[in-house]
Amino acid sequence: MASAPPPPCDGPLSPTKDSKAKGAVLGLAWGEARSGGPGRATLQALALAGASLEHRPWALGAWVCWLLAGQREGVWRDGDRFLEEALMRLRRGEPPERTGFPTPRIGPAARVGPLGVLLRGDPASLLTATLESSLVTHADLRAGVFAFAVAYAVARLVDGDEPVDVVAVLPDAVRGVEESWTLPRQPLWERDHGAPHAVSETMREVFHAFPPKERAVLDPSRLRARVVLQARPHMAKHGIAHPNGPFVLLGGMHALSMALLSPLAPGAVLDEIAAQGGGEAALVGAIAGTILGARYGTDWVGDVPDRVRRWADAIARGVRAEDRDEFVRAG
Repeated sequence: MASAPPPPCDGPLSPTKDSKAKGAVLGLAWGEARSGGPGRATLQALALAGASLEHRPWALGAWVCWLLAGQREGVWRDGDRFLEEALMRLRRGEPPERTGFPTPRIGPAARVGPLGVLLRGDPASLLTATLESSLVTHADLRAGVFAFAVAYAVARLVDGDEPVDVVAVLPDAVRGVEESWTLPRQPLWERDHGAPHAVSETMREVFHAFPPKERAVLDPSRLRARVVLQARPHMAKHGIAHPNGPFVLLGGMHALSMALLSPLAPGAVLDEIAAQGGGEAALVGAIAGTILGARYGTDWVGDVPDRVRRWADAIARGVRAEDRDEFVRAG
């Protein structure tokens, strides 16, 4: 007797935790490439994962070694003047707590996704690794705190939280980091504290502007307009408030809010970001792609290099695809 046919599916299967862990890495690379990026954020993200896995869960010295090894072999040749400034200071023997350039740009947030995967079961190490890896190159509290927001969102999504849950807790989690990393509590680190609660307050205002019942039909133009509105008071008087700008409260918030709030399919989210143009569209795409991958898994991701796929598989398993020497030789 023939068996009964299986019942019809109600919709696509939810991605597994393994697929989400890989997706955070692959989505980063695909998001950067979708906007024509040279792969700078992707390479830094793989190096950051390698440093974390070399001395688990985290050692600042390991990250410094990976950065300097990459610099010696020309891995970072595509030009990031803030990274170059930090590396110059590190080569002179200055302590890493004093080498970062004081800028609230999105570079650290674009590379931090793998830490959200690797350290999601260790909140204390996730916080330390995210802030230290950011501030060593970008010595501004807003840059480090926003990178933490991305890593924390990735960690929660990979472990099964829905975006609505992440949106509900993220501003408070970020506010706690802003409080804990003020100068009296972290005296070794040199950093700019301008508007110390700017990230959590901006995030709260943007998220609260679009309650859950509105997100199913949220138009990207409304979201971009809100991000620009909230960021503008924190900018220089004549600064250009472009949604793909390098400032964390512009490009960073554009990426984060699109990836968590937009009802569009993940590929369409990246298309919307790329369509806005702007000098940092690739890094904005990398941030959004990281979060989208942690949310949707790997099935939507396009063609990325085999090397990145090997790293994504390894990171999901908690191992390195390459040691430091192999990484810099591969370039």
